Amino acid sequence: MRQVAITGIAALALASGAHAAVGTGDLAIIGYNSDNPDQFKFVLLGDVGSGETVNFTDNGWFAAGGFRATEGVLSWTSGTALSAGTIVDINGGVASTGSVSSSGSFALSASGDQVIAYTGDAMNPLMIWGLHMNGSGNVWDADATSSNTSALPSGLVNGDTALAFNDPEVDNAHYTGAIRSGTPAQLRAAIADPANWTGSNTRIDPLNMDAFTVIPTPGALALLGVAGVGAVRRRRA
Repeated sequence: MRQVAITGIAALALASGAHAAVGTGDLAIIGYNSDNPDQFKFVLLGDVGSGETVNFTDNGWFAAGGFRATEGVLSWTSGTALSAGTIVDINGGVASTGSVSSSGSFALSASGDQVIAYTGDAMNPLMIWGLHMNGSGNVWDADATSSNTSALPSGLVNGDTALAFNDPEVDNAHYTGAIRSGTPAQLRAAIADPANWTGSNTRIDPLNMDAFTVIPTPGALALLGVAGVGAVRRRRA
């Protein structure tokens, strides 16, 4: 009897509609308005499957670990599978695609705040991305001592998976850099560079919606190649 065996890697690559769970750096916030109504936009740097949920909070992160628990959370859920490069706009608690539910009181302060994206439970979160717009010097605060302040969340790296844009501190800002095509790592580096942002104390309407092109990393391309030409092997039984 002749059978066809597919390696585990190839099976994953060939699985129709399969998407990995959202991980650290799989999205980046590309704009915010603290002046009412609250608004922020993010770009997906990896494909997202239907029904994936990402939480966004304005609670600060303690230097010792854990969120302050005095503000709110907006939980965004993808309604359908979305491709890398998709931009999602959350304006006044309503998403341009997918749905949003809320808990607590999510309200960006014009005196400085943060938006921290994570998945899972707030008591044991997987950090995805962090935006900080309080203080000065394009750095995060030493600790979360008020509703405006936040330390850099554990697991995030400023300049890669986190951005501090606060030199000077402004109410509203968005990414206006020239780099809009690249690998996820290249795009993260560009988006997390405060030199590529423009801010204002007047609400920005509209926030930049220019498209992004996300180029798969060489490792991802190699995986597709394995799936396409070398994954299927035949054996006799």
